[in-house]
Amino acid sequence: MGLETAILVGAALSAGASIFGGNKAAKAQTNAANQATNLSREQFNAGLERTAPYNQLGLGAIPGLSAMSAQPVDKFAYRDPGQFLSQYFQGPEYQALNTQATDQILRNRAMTGGFRSGGTQADLAQIAPMLGIQALERQNQQDLTAYGTNQAANADQYQRLYGIANLGANIATGNANQGMNFASQAGQNAIAAGNAKANSYMNTANAIGGFASDYTGLQLAKGYDALRPQGQRVF
Repeated sequence: MGLETAILVGAALSAGASIFGGNKAAKAQTNAANQATNLSREQFNAGLERTAPYNQLGLGAIPGLSAMSAQPVDKFAYRDPGQFLSQYFQGPEYQALNTQATDQILRNRAMTGGFRSGGTQADLAQIAPMLGIQALERQNQQDLTAYGTNQAANADQYQRLYGIANLGANIATGNANQGMNFASQAGQNAIAAGNAKANSYMNTANAIGGFASDYTGLQLAKGYDALRPQGQRVF
């Protein structure tokens, strides 16, 4: 093999090895970037699957919250005394208690001999107002207790729904953040794969350019060598 052939073969082998090694490295980097993207995608999808029930639970609480928020504010109101007493004095409770109190007063007066006194009439006249006031106060207290119980139940229900909806909101926020992280990682992996391919192309171009430079240098060397005396020529 002549010197010129040996130089060209060596340059070609060097360029080929550089191109082959660069392509292998680029392929490995691209595969690694793709694997990282696939792993991130699998983790993201798995996270969505795990949190889906909680997300749906939170979404399911929103209609209840909206309905409760749309309801008018329930304010407590005492019974109208005139209307309440008018109905009470016509009811069986008043009739029974009034008869019982009247009989008690009359028996006491009969035993003390004051049956026909003015005090007896005054005591009898106090029965209706006393029973009416007691009944009105008792009813207002029952209404107030029921109102407080109902308000506490509504507040508890609202807090429960709010807690469930807030859980779903936190899950959705976490999923959104994971999605942004996945997108960022996928973008970085794509850039890394693109850079690897670009470096491979650049390496190929450099190898070809190096071979061309070696060939050009060889031709120049042969030209200069041809100017030498016959016995001093290398080629």
